[in-house]
Amino acid sequence: MTGAKDRTSGLTAAHLRRVLRYNPKTGVFTWRVKIAQWCWLGARAGTINTNGRRQIAIGGRRFLAARLAVLYVRGRWPHDEIDHRNCRKADDRWANLRETARPGNARNRFVRRDSLSGAKGVHFRRATGRYEAYVGKGGNCRHLGTFATKAAAARAYRAEARRLYGKFARS
Repeated sequence: MTGAKDRTSGLTAAHLRRVLRYNPKTGVFTWRVKIAQWCWLGARAGTINTNGRRQIAIGGRRFLAARLAVLYVRGRWPHDEIDHRNCRKADDRWANLRETARPGNARNRFVRRDSLSGAKGVHFRRATGRYEAYVGKGGNCRHLGTFATKAAAARAYRAEARRLYGKFARS
């Protein structure tokens, strides 16, 4: 599948391997050829974009390094999204990457910064003074119960998330 093309880019695995070297243990891409004035042989390729992901420009187009890693290693473009197991968007080590559909990628996230309870899947209900746990799957949100403590609600969420999401569960 070396000649596999992404429908939108025309970049092949063979061309990628000619211009870049990928180290699966470190996740670092380095330049094999000087393709521009600013490009130095052996230098780390790409920059970190505003979303915290490494992107690399090849042939006037920007590509996410995680997607390029799949093309480099497997010889084909990824079919779905690329999830970083440890949630570090610029950590493109091969062991840290996995292909998944959007729901799997969305489940592997830390608690949101704007969370008032500070626990994933837990909401504090002011009217009752109790904590409620919720879990979602397939567009549905399921109420797991009402709890006296945040810790108890978080335990209920973690248990159900592990059951529903498997390896993508993160609390």
